[in-house]
Formats: sequence, C-alpha cells, structure tokens
Amino acid sequence: MVRTLLLLAASAFAAPAVKPVSDLASRFGFNATVENADNCREYYADFTNSASHPGWGDFQGHTAAGPGGFRIFNNDKGGSRIRFDWDFNAGEAVSYVAVTMRGAPDTGKNSYAILREPKCQDDLNKHNCDEIDMAEVWGWHQIVDAHSFLYNPSVSDYDYASPTPVFTVTSNANNQQHTYGLELRRGGKYWMRFNNQDVGGGWTQGPYAHSMKLYLGIWDCSTDFGGVCGPYFNQESWMEVKSVWIKQCW
Repeated sequence: MVRTLLLLAASAFAAPAVKPVSDLASRFGFNATVENADNCREYYADFTNSASHPGWGDFQGHTAAGPGGFRIFNNDKGGSRIRFDWDFNAGEAVSYVAVTMRGAPDTGKNSYAILREPKCQDDLNKHNCDEIDMAEVWGWHQIVDAHSFLYNPSVSDYDYASPTPVFTVTSNANNQQHTYGLELRRGGKYWMRFNNQDVGGGWTQGPYAHSMKLYLGIWDCSTDFGGVCGPYFNQESWMEVKSVWIKQCW
C-alpha cells in the first residue's frame, strides 16, 4: 500500500495493441498453453533504450524514459506511479503478468508492482478493496514482499488472503533487474513467480470480487514503516522498469 501521492501530471495513451506474442509465456516461465488462443489478448512493452509504449495512463509525480528502462522517481517525500489500462478480475479472465524491474536502492523508499482497485489507490484513506502485491521492494533491507489482501465486508476493511505468500530476495533486488510474475485464475486461485521460478501458488482464497488495475510506483515509506523501510533519504531516488508482459484469456 502507498501513501498519498502528489499529482503533477495526468495523461493517457491510446489503448494497447492486441496481438499475439507467442514466445513470451515460456520466456517468463508460464504454461499458458491450456488457454483458448482464439480468445486471448496479449501485451508486451520493452522500455529499454528510452522506448515508450501505449497502454499506460494516470501518470503521477516524476517519470521519464531511460536507457535501461522506464524510470519512476521519488523526490523528497513525494511519490510517483503509472497505471496500466486493462482490468484484472479473476471472475472474468485468466491473467498472466510479468514485470521486470529494479527497485530504488536508497533507504526509506518502497518500489512496487501491485494490482489494486482504483478507488483505493486514488484515495489511500479507503481500505475496502481487493489487492495483490506482486512485489514491494524495501530499499534499506533489500527485501521483497509479495502478498495479497481481499476486502472483508464483515469488518469493512482489508483481510489477508489465506495463506498469504511472502518471499525474500537477497540478491540485489535494488541494484539489478528481477522478474516478478503472477498467474490469476478464475475463482481467486493465483500463483506467484520470481525469475521464472514458482514461489508458491494454488491458493483457493484470493482477491476476486472486484476489478483491479496494475500500478507501478515508488513512495517514501520512512515515516510509516521506518522499521522495515529505513530512515529518510533526502535525495532523488528512482526505480526502473525494464519490461511488462500481460496475457489475458476468457
């Protein structure tokens, strides 16, 4: 979860082109052959060499293309983010997502790739949303958390999906690119992947009731989560997204 972000700019690109990219499922370690290829859409964006791609909007904060990927900055205590156009809902489509990124290396920063309902991402005081955190990279400890929440109407708040996976990355999560993967199936079952390896999955309980969007971003977590996030870093810091692959089948 992230704090309130300063809106500096908001723009939207055209809808992403829907075309087959046949080798990417296996490249990212997914077995997607069971799906109906005639009723799928697929998207791939390689952001290296300062490339730009359609399909992204709701730009907030400071972002820029770069030679190694798309950069999302944190200046002072402001945050930045981008949002992908497609909806993710386990009740409607099977979805595969692979985000290759490097987290910000500096203390006090949280870099993330998450699926979340827009109403809660736009108003961070709301807590009645489904959410899957594919990766939350904490700059100080080089720790990556992956877990999920689902809306629990009995308490009008979040509740952990049970069991909830958490995995730790110790090999330069903030200094080199890693690939974080998610397979979300109908009925709420989902699997997590890290660098083409399964890190757990097949859970029967997970977010499924509401449509979510994919958000990539960074924020200063030193005030709210100093114990795991580390002290405040008062200089510019940035995460870098190398590529994003998404496939959905009905």
